Order: sequence, then structure tokens, then C-alpha cells
Amino acid sequence: MTIFVALGLGLLYWIAEYDTILTNSLKWPLFVGLLLGLLFGDVKTGLYIGASIEMIFIVNTSVGGNLPADKTIATFVSVPIAILSNMEPEMALAIAVPLATLAKPLDDLRRMINVYWNKKASHDIDKLNITQLKLDAWVYPALVQLPLRVIPVTLLLYFGAGSADAIVSALPEWVTHGLNILGGILPAMGMVACVRMIGRKNLLPYFLLGYFASEVFGLESIVLAIFAGIIAFITIGGPEGFKATTDTLSSFAGGEAEDRQLERRLSKKALRKTRYRGVFAHRIAQDMENFYGTGFCVAAQPCLEELYGDDPEAYKAALHRHLVPYITEPTWGACIQGAAMAMEEQIANGADIDPSMVVSLRTGLMGPFAGLGDTINGYILKPIVNSIGISMALAGNPLGVFPAFWPLVFQNFIVGYNMFDLGYKLGKNSLLKLLKGGWIDKIMVGAGILGMTMMGGLTSKYVKLSTIVDFQLSTGETYILQDYFDMLLPGLLPLVLFFVSYWYMSRPKANYTKLVVIFFAISLLGSLAGII
Repeated sequence: MTIFVALGLGLLYWIAEYDTILTNSLKWPLFVGLLLGLLFGDVKTGLYIGASIEMIFIVNTSVGGNLPADKTIATFVSVPIAILSNMEPEMALAIAVPLATLAKPLDDLRRMINVYWNKKASHDIDKLNITQLKLDAWVYPALVQLPLRVIPVTLLLYFGAGSADAIVSALPEWVTHGLNILGGILPAMGMVACVRMIGRKNLLPYFLLGYFASEVFGLESIVLAIFAGIIAFITIGGPEGFKATTDTLSSFAGGEAEDRQLERRLSKKALRKTRYRGVFAHRIAQDMENFYGTGFCVAAQPCLEELYGDDPEAYKAALHRHLVPYITEPTWGACIQGAAMAMEEQIANGADIDPSMVVSLRTGLMGPFAGLGDTINGYILKPIVNSIGISMALAGNPLGVFPAFWPLVFQNFIVGYNMFDLGYKLGKNSLLKLLKGGWIDKIMVGAGILGMTMMGGLTSKYVKLSTIVDFQLSTGETYILQDYFDMLLPGLLPLVLFFVSYWYMSRPKANYTKLVVIFFAISLLGSLAGII
């Protein structure tokens, strides 16, 4: 690979990590795998590796602003190396997983540096330099990322693609076989993570239902999702339960809105700007101390300017209120910012509201909505949608990349926009009532059934583990141990691997890095001993 190609891919990785909703599709291994497969002339391999990495890190969701692993850099590096070196995809995964974990400090360093831009933003607010404030939130943090993203990928590809052939050829056969085994069992890590994040042990039987439906009857992911959806629908009460839930939501959407007959009323244009900025560009300036504070301050700026623009001191004070630490799931949590804008509107009209209550509102609601949004989007809906795309991509179907656009369409254009409007319309008190409604638990149970069933199906299809042990009897007959396992229970070893891993990860000091090390040990030692 030439240095210019490596540099170009490094720049593409930097664009993907710019961290706006519009560029986030470039971060998804499914999409990156297809793109790199097209660039290097092997779409099937690109799709396979991208889908496998997506499956391993299927719930690699930013919790508390912290991303457990960088699956994007793993895909950008492993796919070109695998294609150019004619490497087995399973071996490419053995490269990708450690790389995803080791690259995480790059993001931590970015967030540490970005603390400076938040402090600079505070000074720019004091000067009411809105242009610089926008640069603090959108441009300077991106420039900080430039060397952090481009240099590692460029060097890994430039030197790695040329030396991979020699390294692989020099490895003993038992090591290469062990790495191929590792590629087959690594997806279990993603399945375990997803089931644990769903967090409802009483729903584990649905995992078994999905596992054996796929193992015994060979149901495809879309068919399995339909059946799981029907079961979930029946479980939450069928048509009557669904109607009761929608009636509850309708009662909040109608009749509880606060009075908007105000002298200073926010225009649709200002609200639209705040909503767009909040949904699309809140994460660019994320930092270790204030998280999304800088991004949401700049998002609120159009509304605050409209309310306080003729009073510089009040305008500065309002901007500072929204620069403070803030973190929540941004699409479902968009209602918090909508409610905050409603409170600012009341304050600007002279209501007897202490301005510090706006900060209290944001701080008090961001935890509950983070739990709600992360669970529904990150741990239930995302794995379900991804599982369908993964199945298609592993079969070589380019249409499997459609989950890469799921957040753009559903989470942001549908959920984010409407939740912002709901928060602005209802205000703080109704949002608290909304969170306490029993309808949320019904949605979580139904979605959990879907998630568990789909994870069972994925485990059956894509977690590969079998033994090659056989016995030679004195009569000359050969008995293959795997045949007996298959007769005892179809897919026994992958199922045992899943539940042992699930049990291990339930221990207090367990973590996924240790689980990867265990998988490495099982694969290499099992290969060396000639048992798997």
C-alpha cells in the first residue's frame, strides 16, 4: 500500500470520527467494510469482516461519554490488510479485536484536550464572541483529532499491509489454526454484552428460544424477528395492552402543555436551530469534565439570543447556564433541552423562576433519560436492527449495510426531533410524570424479548466452536466426539461457551478485556492440544 492511500484512509477515518450524526454512518463497521471492499476489489471479504466486527461489538455504546472500544479503527485497518494479504477473515478478526481495545486511549486523550475548549468557550461568552464560541464547539476540537486519528491509521496501514504476509507465513500452523478458531468464538463476546445490557434475567428463556429456533429450524434473522415481535406483542397484553400504552402517551401529548401566551415567545426558527444543533452536533467538543456542555451551549444559543439578545448581561448568564457539565442519551434526552428552552422562555417573560432551576432541571433529568435512551436505542433496538443487517452482510449482500443509517433516520429525525418538541411543550413536571408511567416498563419488556430472541439466533448462527477429538477402538471403528455432542443437543458447545462467558462476566471483577484474553487462551491452547 502506498503512503498516499494509507494517508487517504487515515483522513477518511478522521472524518468518520468528526462525531456528527451526518458522518456517523462512516463509523459503522458494516458500512466501512463495504466501502473498503469496493476500494480494494473484494466486497465479500470487506462485508464479512465488517459484519463480524459489528457483531463482536454489537453493544459498543458510549456510556457516560466513555466508548469501551474503537471498532471503527479496527475495521479501517483490518479490512485492507486482510484483502491485500489474502488473509483469512477469521485471522483478520484476531487483529481487529485487540486493536479496537488498544486504540481507546486515543479517544480519552481527545476528550482530555477538549477541556481547554470548554474553558475558552467561557471566556468567549464573557466577550459575547459567538463566532469563536461556535469554533470552540465545532472546529477546534476537530482539528485536535486530526493527528490523533490520521497518524496511527496511516502508519498501521502503510507498514502493516506490507508485512502481514510475511508475519502470517512465519507463524506455526497451530497458531494460525488457533487464530481462526478465535475468529469463530469472538462473536460470543458481543452476544454476552448485549444480553447483560438488556439486564433482565427472567427473559433468558427467550434467548434459548431464539437459539434453538435458529439451530434446529434454521430460521433466518428477519423471520425470527417477526416471530419474536409477535411473542413480545402478546406478552405486553396484545391489542388491549398496546391501546392502553398509546392512550397513556396521548394523554401526555395533549392537555398538559404549559401556557405559551407570552410576550417573548420563541420562534419556530430559533427552536429548529437549537433542535438541529442539539441532535446533530452535540458530541464534537465532548470533554472529560463537561461532557457535552460546550455542544449543548452552542445548540441553545439561537433560542437564548432571541430571548436575551437585547440584554447582554442576561444573555451571557444564560449561555453560561448551558455551558456546565451535561450528559445524557441525546435523542430521547432531547426533551430535556426542549423543557429547558421552555423554562428560559418563562424566565425571559418575568416568571418567578430562579435561573439556577434550569441547571437543576438538566442535571435531575439527564440520568433517567440516559438510562431510558441507552437501553432502548443502544441495547435493544440497535442489536435487533444490526442482527438483520449482519446476517445479510455475512452472506455477501451489500444491502446489509442499512443499519448504518438507522440512527440518522430513526433516532434523530424521528425520536430526537419529536422528543425535543415534547419537552418544550410539556415542561418539567409532565416529563417527570412521563418517566414514572408504567408504559415504559411494558416497552422495555417487549423490546427485551425481541433483543433476547435475536441474540439467541445470532449466537446459533455465528458463534463457532467444535471439537476434533476422535477415538479409535480396538475393533478399528472411529468415534467422533462432536457427532455425539450433536446427537445430545444441537449446537451444544457454542451454547456452553455463551453461558460460561455470561456467568464469568457476571462476576464483580470481570471485564471484556479479560474475556478476550480467555478466548485467546482457549483458541491457542485448544489448537496446540489438537482438541478444537
